Order: sequence, then C-alpha cells, then structure tokens
Amino acid sequence: LQFIFKKISMIPDLVERLKANLPKEYQEILTRDHTVFKKIEAHAVIQEGTATFDVIDIVADVFRLHGQGTVDWQQNADLTFTIEVPKDLSRSMIQAVEELGFFADAEGKISIPLERYEGPIASFRPFPDLEKLGRQFIQTKGKEEIQKLLDKVLHREGTSSEQVPASPSPGQPSDGSQQSPEGQIIEGILDTIWKK
Repeated sequence: LQFIFKKISMIPDLVERLKANLPKEYQEILTRDHTVFKKIEAHAVIQEGTATFDVIDIVADVFRLHGQGTVDWQQNADLTFTIEVPKDLSRSMIQAVEELGFFADAEGKISIPLERYEGPIASFRPFPDLEKLGRQFIQTKGKEEIQKLLDKVLHREGTSSEQVPASPSPGQPSDGSQQSPEGQIIEGILDTIWKK
C-alpha cells in the first residue's frame, strides 16, 4: 500500500503526510515491511494451457486487491486489479490527506485502479494507473470548481436566494435523476471536455 501511494504523483508528499497525520496504530500498519493476508480466493477456467480468472480476490488487513486475468503454463500473466482500502482506514486517511477523498467510492473506501500488467507472473508488481487516477482527480476537482463558479454567478444575478445544492462530494454517487439543474450543467460540461 505504501509503495502504491508513493507513486500517486498528483498528491505531493502523500506518504509523508499520511505518516505525520494518521493515528499511531495506522502509522505502524503503513510503515511495516510485511503484509498479513486474511483471504486469497480465485475462480478460474483452464483451457488450452491458459487459466482464465474471472475473480481474483486478495484480502489483507489494510487493503483488498480484486481483479481478473489470465496465466498460461509458462507463467505469463495478463492481469488487471483495483486496490481498495477498508472504510475505517480510508476515513482516517482522508482526514489526514483531504485529496484522497477524490479517490473514494460511494461507500467511502479509497479505490485505486492499477495498471494492466502483462509479463511473467514472478515479476508482477502493482502500480497505480496514473492516467485513470488523474482523470478522476481532475473531473472531481473540476466539479467543485464549476459548482463554485455557478454559485457565484447565480447569487450575483439574484436568481436564487437559497444555497444552490452542491454537487456530490468525492466518493458519493452521482444520480442523474436526483441532480439539480446545476449538477446537470456540470456533468454536461465535463462530458464535453472528456469527449474531445
């Protein structure tokens, strides 16, 4: 987990800030040099010398690694994974480093997609997918900034005397049927940006 966080370059000094601000019990978990596994589960179909895994689920005390992929008899792998941090640890991490909230899912768990790995299984090392993370970071941050701009415009023009409903906070689901007109405008702007 520490290795992955060190590679998330869009949040400066992430690991150092976590070590400085996390509760002591979590600081020790983050800095230790071993991992305690609680469960390793995989479902596979073996055909023509290749094992195809539709489920790979590895649960440790501070993260859950889940994904899918293939491994052949020569130990060549093609794997995609996401790493999740448990809700209680995610909450403490987001309190310690607010920007991590941009990577929280609807349940409040920090969720980091990993780069697709192709190569010998013995050389596999998890690495965060910085392109996906960067897009997620910019989209979520962009929603906040556009919402602030809309708030200013609407209040300045006097079209609303009440607080404009905020867009969902990082990690909260965005349900189009429940969105305010402002939320729909924000989604439309971001959709247009990312389609280009």
